[in-house]
Amino acid sequence: MVRKNSVQRWPACAVFLAALATACGGAGEASEDSPLVGDWEAYKDGVVDLTMHFSGDGTYSREFPSEPDAAFMGTYTAADGVLSLDATNSSGAHLTFDGPFYAAAGHFTNRGLYPDGEHDGITGVWVSEYSSSLEVPGIPPMAASTERVITILP
Repeated sequence: MVRKNSVQRWPACAVFLAALATACGGAGEASEDSPLVGDWEAYKDGVVDLTMHFSGDGTYSREFPSEPDAAFMGTYTAADGVLSLDATNSSGAHLTFDGPFYAAAGHFTNRGLYPDGEHDGITGVWVSEYSSSLEVPGIPPMAASTERVITILP
């Protein structure tokens, strides 16, 4: 999970709270007033590791301060709780992502978990399905279509 302005990595329980919120709706649409629009930062060891920018016009950028040449720019759509990205970088690498997301009140997460079947609070089965690919010139394409299933017991 990343947070707008002063983001920190969250413990596992916060991910489940975000998943609960995602399951209840709240995923923003791509527009100027969407909670997704803006700059998002992820930190590693207290230092910005990744910056993502979502514009209201559907453009997207992803930058790694430690690797400026690895920055990606492209487009995104966000509708019905699904985020779709399509971006390239200066060396011709192509990145795509399609999967669930949640953005509200200064918090953003992708690959969120949704309830599967009956639940008692966070107790139950949670599922996330998403696909991503990265094509780098001269390297075989890397693609993943993933389903994560997590069961929380009482």
